[in-house]
Amino acid sequence: GIIIALAANFAVIIIRTSRPSIQLLGWIPGTEIYRDEERVEDAFEIEGVIIMRFNASLYFSNARFLQDRALAAVRNSDQDNVHSFILDCNPINDVDTAGVKMLLELRRDLKKENVTLYLAVCKAAVRDVLKRGGFYEDEGSKYLFVSLHDAVIFAVHGGPRQPSPEQAEVLPPENNDDRDRTTVDDNDTSDSRGYSMALTDADVAISMMNANVDSDDDDDEDGSHDSRVRR
Repeated sequence: GIIIALAANFAVIIIRTSRPSIQLLGWIPGTEIYRDEERVEDAFEIEGVIIMRFNASLYFSNARFLQDRALAAVRNSDQDNVHSFILDCNPINDVDTAGVKMLLELRRDLKKENVTLYLAVCKAAVRDVLKRGGFYEDEGSKYLFVSLHDAVIFAVHGGPRQPSPEQAEVLPPENNDDRDRTTVDDNDTSDSRGYSMALTDADVAISMMNANVDSDDDDDEDGSHDSRVRR
């Protein structure tokens, strides 16, 4: 009986590791907060941008799963002008060589779709493996951002396409002189969450919108927001 129970628990762990939960995130207007689009009514899709959160470390056992889901999200999107794919790496504590190889393939595959891959909130240990694995080559480090909101602002205003008038109004860009400083520095000193400790508050907190919503609020918080961003 004990052996069967251990085998069952081991099988559950393998399944959860190989097929972890994935969410598509939407923006809470007027804030720098991003929530699961399916669970939070006030989370709005940003035109031309897909944001995905991968809730596990990235290993050989789940790398292909993430790649397939990412490409499916782009190809099956109801948007006809997707130009940016942002991966929220905050839950990713570790990545192996297979994971790096997959990210390189994903970047190449998305490029064929005229979509740019951005990584946000990568922990220091993850960035070290990415660098050793060659992800920083071809200026790949320029597409790593210390926060999810920094990546979104850059994708909307600094990416390959210009924002629509509606986007430009609700997601104003930061001063262009400060934009590059929000990307991850190869030599920065980071805490366990991946935020750069070497940057000042002004460097990290770009495009502050005087949010009235606390980032620790429950996902099911009620409220009405600007509907000018495409849902």
